[in-house]
Amino acid sequence: MDDPNSRPWALSLLKNNISGSTIEYFQTHILPLSQQVLKKSQISHTQKKQLEAKNYHFIYLQLWALLPGFLTLPTDAKKVYFLLLFYLSKNL
Repeated sequence: MDDPNSRPWALSLLKNNISGSTIEYFQTHILPLSQQVLKKSQISHTQKKQLEAKNYHFIYLQLWALLPGFLTLPTDAKKVYFLLLFYLSKNL
């Protein structure tokens, strides 16, 4: 994610096509990526790179917008649902 303009359109495609996937994938891939993007946004903001900071923040929001799709008919709901609720309650 070095270039905030590289493939933001892909997140829009994912948002509508990820039902029936696993919550574990969201936890292990999307959450860490969202934290990295948020950190880049904050760094860009402190460096007075406002446009770059806004682009990274927008990608951060798009990553979190994927969550409802991952929660729609997940194949691993029983296994990780309560772990996800615990994580979300601590971080939101």
